[in-house]
Amino acid sequence: MILCRNEAFLPRGLEFDAQPGDAIYFPSTSPHTTRSKADPTGPGDRLSISIGVTFYTAATREVARVHQVNRLMRKCGLSPSYPGESPTADAVKSAVGAGRAQLGAARARLIGMKASARRFKHTPPPGSY
Repeated sequence: MILCRNEAFLPRGLEFDAQPGDAIYFPSTSPHTTRSKADPTGPGDRLSISIGVTFYTAATREVARVHQVNRLMRKCGLSPSYPGESPTADAVKSAVGAGRAQLGAARARLIGMKASARRFKHTPPPGSY
């Protein structure tokens, strides 16, 4: 069985016939899916294990930020360039994405501090001053 959010993308993909012990590298920002085919010459059902190990580097984080900004631009009805098509646009989008991430982190810290202050605030027992 193939688990894919949008089956229409499958014809555009590449299929690799991986054998036991083989490994395939996908960049962390690349969508991918795995599937196992039954081996007609093998006995019964077989077990297939797929393990994903994600490594983030400065380059993959930058591309991820560009993708995030592109998503926001598409929501606004724009048609942004794909990462790598324009180094200048990528630099601007990466900076915008980094700024957005910093604002989100600051907001999360602020909300967390407010929640923690409410959670640990001492409330005197009823009837006390």
